[in-house]
Amino acid sequence: MTAMKTFAASLSEARAAAGLSLEQLAEASNLEVATLRALEAGEEQPNSEQLDRISLMFGVRPLDFVTGSAAKGPATLLLKSSANAGKASLERLLSLNWGQGIGEFFRVARDLRDLNETLGCPRKELPADLAAHLADKQLNEGERLADAVRERLGLGDKKIDSMRDLLEGLGVAVVWTDPEEFAKAVDGSSTVDPMPTVLVNLVGGHDQFWRNRMTMAHELCHILFDLKQGGAEAMVSPDVGLNEQGRRGARWNLFEGFEDIESRADAFAACFLAPRRGVQRAVAGIPPASEQAIRRVGKKYGVGRTVAINRLCDVFRLGFAERSSLASRRPWWPAEGFERDCAEEDEIGLRRGTLRRKALQAYCEGAIDAVEVRELLRVALTEELDEPSVPKSRRAPVVSVEDSLRRHAQRFLAREGLRNYFPSKVVAVDEEWIIDVIRADEPSRVRLTLRMSPGGEVLDVSRRRG
Repeated sequence: MTAMKTFAASLSEARAAAGLSLEQLAEASNLEVATLRALEAGEEQPNSEQLDRISLMFGVRPLDFVTGSAAKGPATLLLKSSANAGKASLERLLSLNWGQGIGEFFRVARDLRDLNETLGCPRKELPADLAAHLADKQLNEGERLADAVRERLGLGDKKIDSMRDLLEGLGVAVVWTDPEEFAKAVDGSSTVDPMPTVLVNLVGGHDQFWRNRMTMAHELCHILFDLKQGGAEAMVSPDVGLNEQGRRGARWNLFEGFEDIESRADAFAACFLAPRRGVQRAVAGIPPASEQAIRRVGKKYGVGRTVAINRLCDVFRLGFAERSSLASRRPWWPAEGFERDCAEEDEIGLRRGTLRRKALQAYCEGAIDAVEVRELLRVALTEELDEPSVPKSRRAPVVSVEDSLRRHAQRFLAREGLRNYFPSKVVAVDEEWIIDVIRADEPSRVRLTLRMSPGGEVLDVSRRRG
């Protein structure tokens, strides 16, 4: 009873902290309202699947949820900010496959933090007090912030060869995903708690380095200037697209002041990647309103055509007619020198890339065990750990498929009140499994037959006569 009350209290507290109604939580987590109501009232105890779905909504792991961590987590605070902006804003946020996408991203950030601690990687301090370094007050705020960060990092007007390397050098983890597992309407996301982490959604494909660089720079602005522990700890950046004039489309009203924050981060990203003095030097001696100028800025600083045009227009104060003329042409340039900011195929996925590398390193060093590494990588205990970096002697499954199915069958029998019944023979039939069930007092006689899926779901129960 104590455990049920503890879970009920955690659920009630987390839901109130996020500003979610029972109906909203039920729809987003694909659970029944009646089930959530019973769980919150302490009338029922959640099963493992229900606990996972609920904790995922708040961006925490099941164990973190039952210990009460969800109410103060970054996902919960982000939901609350959106709820304060109105029902429409909150429901728009929840519609982005919230739990499976954004909730899982926050879980990954927590797992990365724990792996860093396990591996003894010290947490780096992000640049602080940058406001004291702001220079030219005539520039827009985004450009002033970009100049301040460049000054603090000693970049001058140099090109940034890799935004990925720059972020990781600051102690910010980079996670790659794509529209197959994440909402296409989101360009990126970021959090500072439990550790600074940036998500890049490869909406345009893994090789669009210019877009990836802008997303990483955009999220860096959020991490340095908009997010803080104990306050706004996380951000979701929507893909609003660009019109023919290179201007951003209408944004969501995710929370109060969101549009201004996103516009500032856009400006920061463009100016951080292509600084004013660098743009001026890059096109010295040629007309700024020319194709040659666009190519020079784009290729030198690793930005896309639209950003190159926008920077030329801002730096040289080009008019609307000149901008329109430049934007109407579409030649392109390759990723020469910026290949690091193109995601590799085998690192795309919330639990791939950095997390997979660190998890495998921790496993090979003996810092985590075979069960823990599979949990982090979402590999079933019945599967071989098919990773080249892992010695063959340590790849074997933790348990056999047969033993796993016996455990599922035993739990099913217990739920059905058949406590003297035990699974015995397990046989594969096509893509399903047949499990014979015996009684303890008559082990030679099969009493029941269970038909089960490979994942342990009971599909059918047959009673044996005689």
